[in-house]
Amino acid sequence: MKKILILFIIIQIPYSCNFLAPKNIDGIKDWNKNKENYKIIIHDILKNSNQTFKIGENNFPSYSKFKYDTSFRILKPYPIKDSDTIDIHNLTIYFYYDRGLLDHFSALIYSNDSLQLSILDANVKNGGNDYKLENNWYLIND
Repeated sequence: MKKILILFIIIQIPYSCNFLAPKNIDGIKDWNKNKENYKIIIHDILKNSNQTFKIGENNFPSYSKFKYDTSFRILKPYPIKDSDTIDIHNLTIYFYYDRGLLDHFSALIYSNDSLQLSILDANVKNGGNDYKLENNWYLIND
């Protein structure tokens, strides 16, 4: 009986801890609340690209106060180039709400890459929980 109780406690602890609970963020409400902050970050990336930021994971700048994640991802443009230099004319950035497991994620996406924009537009046309928020901005729940 004691072993069963210990096993039950060990199994229950991860499910009762807040830091392991899934993030419950409404992407549309977050966009409406923080869109100016997102746009400031994009402006900063376009202005200072390779001096301040890099392809891959980047920390949020000190002037932003996002509570749900500590970084965002700048993708290499399509087709993938060998260079790690940011191309501000073919830029795609993922602000993740939920990085998910294996093949699932939720993210606010900014892109000015024409190929990426056509892929995002197709996702939105397929319906579901994918939205075009305004030009170059999408909320994708893949």
